[in-house]
Amino acid sequence: MRSTRIGLRGIWEGLKKAAVIAENDIKIYYFKPPSIFFGIMLPLVLYFAFTLGRPCVTEAYRLTGVVAISTFFGASTLEAVVLPMERRSKTFERLISAPLSPEDLLLGKMASGVIFGTISGITITPILIMIGPLWEWGGFSPGLSLTPTLFLLAILISAINFSSIGLLVSVRANDVSDAMMPLNFIRFIMIFLSGVFIPLEETFVFMPSLIFLAYLLPLTYSVDALRQAAYGPIDPQRLAVDFIILILTSVAFFMIAVKSLKHTQR
Repeated sequence: MRSTRIGLRGIWEGLKKAAVIAENDIKIYYFKPPSIFFGIMLPLVLYFAFTLGRPCVTEAYRLTGVVAISTFFGASTLEAVVLPMERRSKTFERLISAPLSPEDLLLGKMASGVIFGTISGITITPILIMIGPLWEWGGFSPGLSLTPTLFLLAILISAINFSSIGLLVSVRANDVSDAMMPLNFIRFIMIFLSGVFIPLEETFVFMPSLIFLAYLLPLTYSVDALRQAAYGPIDPQRLAVDFIILILTSVAFFMIAVKSLKHTQR
């Protein structure tokens, strides 16, 4: 019983340390230009680009696609800004030398990204619901059958996954560009292969044998979960698979990032 109490106390202390780190990152880095641009401005630019330049893209795909991208860029960008900047200023080294485990440190960094990505996705959703149909008619988005709880859950779980990706790519970066270049490459590959704006069958219409690549990318499952929660129909089994895969890959990415950080400390 005593060892259980000690274990629970250790977990609680670790979570408190991670929360302090996340709070500090929120205060310092949330309003940095890269965070604002990639979290809010870029998704809006993509939305209008696909609205004006690709009228064949339906409103359902535009809305859920841009929400997914906003969450993706918002959640993954913060780590690519925070970790390299703290390495350059030697703040990261002081954190490592503090009585703080690598797991607690990276959990705090990841938490700040999760919060920013979730806020980005939630903030942009009502904007798109209101402005999207203006291109066609004056009401709300046609076909919208939003299930708020599932939609928010999909954004949150997606933000956790995307933040873990940003953490994995950025954990050993010494400069913002060192993190942003590979991260942007990964993000844009996912956007064009994950059926964000058009169905997967159309994405791979000229190479159907490669459609399996989409199912190797977490963004595919995020987009599917958001689309079910926003436009239906909801398939409980498929939605559960989306959430499970996003959670399992998040844990895997986080563990790899922790191992990578420990390797640099040797």
